Amino acid sequence: MLLIYFFLENIKKTINHIKTKTMKHLILKTKYVILALLVTFSFSCSDDGEQGPQGQTGVAEADGANGNANVQTLTFDASAFSGTFDMVTIPEITQDVLDNDAILGYLTDDGTNWVTIPCPFDNFQFDFSVLVTKYLGFMNLDYGDANGNGLSITAGDLQSLKVIIIESTKYNCIWKYNCI
Repeated sequence: MLLIYFFLENIKKTINHIKTKTMKHLILKTKYVILALLVTFSFSCSDDGEQGPQGQTGVAEADGANGNANVQTLTFDASAFSGTFDMVTIPEITQDVLDNDAILGYLTDDGTNWVTIPCPFDNFQFDFSVLVTKYLGFMNLDYGDANGNGLSITAGDLQSLKVIIIESTKYNCIWKYNCI
């Protein structure tokens, strides 16, 4: 019994020694981290130097280089949309637009929350999915259920369709960073 007592006391001393050693090591590391932070902050708060000379004034009433901000926003009444698909005539979707530009679509059923289309079945606004096909002069909207099967919507389920066409800036690129 005495042997077990001495054995247990020896284990307690060993554990206490390990705890003390680990704690000392942790405190030492913490000191180094704090010292490194103090050195970093002391150098980051240095003086920036004197103010540089005033730059030249631009030419009065001259615009900068012409950029590309050719964006068309088209809004359609979607309150009559019904059935499993709708074909929307959009003459602004030309072959050049299909080949080069971005065409974005949005639907709303309340005029406030616009949902990007195509959209999945489990979106927050509709209880059906919308697939989109764009081709020369038209945009098709196909409605589906959770299983991907066609779903028939009724007139009044939707309020508006918004189509945004963003003209791209055309570059001739041979390689990723070699554009003319």
